[in-house]
Amino acid sequence: MNIREYGKKINIKDAKTIAIELPFGLGDKIMCFPLLYSLKKQTSAKIILLSPNASSRNLFLLNPYVDEIIDYNLPKFTYKNVIKLIFFGFIKLRKKIKESCVDVFICTHYNLLRKIFLMFLPYKYGVINHENKHKGLQIKDILDFFGLETFYDYTIIPEYTGILERVGLKEREYIVIDIYPQHLEKDPRRWYYFDELISYLKSRYKYKVVIVGINKNHIERNDVVDLINKTRFKELLDVVRFAKLIISLDTFIFHLSYSFKVPLIALFGPVNPSDRVPLDKNDKIFVLYKALNCSPCIKNKVDIDCKNGHKCMKDIKPGEVVSLVEKILN
Repeated sequence: MNIREYGKKINIKDAKTIAIELPFGLGDKIMCFPLLYSLKKQTSAKIILLSPNASSRNLFLLNPYVDEIIDYNLPKFTYKNVIKLIFFGFIKLRKKIKESCVDVFICTHYNLLRKIFLMFLPYKYGVINHENKHKGLQIKDILDFFGLETFYDYTIIPEYTGILERVGLKEREYIVIDIYPQHLEKDPRRWYYFDELISYLKSRYKYKVVIVGINKNHIERNDVVDLINKTRFKELLDVVRFAKLIISLDTFIFHLSYSFKVPLIALFGPVNPSDRVPLDKNDKIFVLYKALNCSPCIKNKVDIDCKNGHKCMKDIKPGEVVSLVEKILN
């Protein structure tokens, strides 16, 4: 445990307001949601989350343990944008934190921006976890530091958007496949056998096959329900939460699936799944991972060149996925 402290120490159970800055990725945020529930369950504090962008705000609004959201609109990284954030955005953020009378400020994951937050924002007592490990372990370290128990709750409660009716789907009568790791061109998490898998699913099962995600180079398919680039944030959540089964890469869809307790087959290669799967027992998650000597290769940067021909993902064969599909659906 490597927790750094700022300000005058406060008993967390005496705090009236707790502000939290979570990791940047949406999936990483979901991994940290047990922190919110654990604090809510064991303190009487108001829980405030800092939101760096609209997507984060949209996600936070669906968590029942969040009382307030403070936006600071983190821009795309350029020197000009950093200067604008420091001299304009930071002043507004500082004012909002001061108005909220924050007793305890928590950063679950270290970087330079969060250190600046802790050095200059107006709060009474702050902590930051300096260890880079599983996000669930990072929040557990923080809760242990405060003498609190960790309760695993990843609850998201969206309002229904009506997307299923609009695209001709029925609840629990379709399989969702997340075919793109990200919109990046050099993301080594991609899998190479989705066409074979889709052909098998269509020939063997009555369930419709739905593909989801974002990719600027996607060519629309007419052999499946193709929702690539076609769903808004809340619509995507509905498509995931009402599926019969999710087949996913290491993406936001993976984290949404276990949040909604939907059966999930996850394909991992450049990332060790032990750094991603929930720490509580979940018998609905089935992981395929080859653990090659060169894996994991992804740390903070995702857009990287693979020097080994993407072997970690190519070694996951369609038959292995099919075997898990049959185990879950039959």
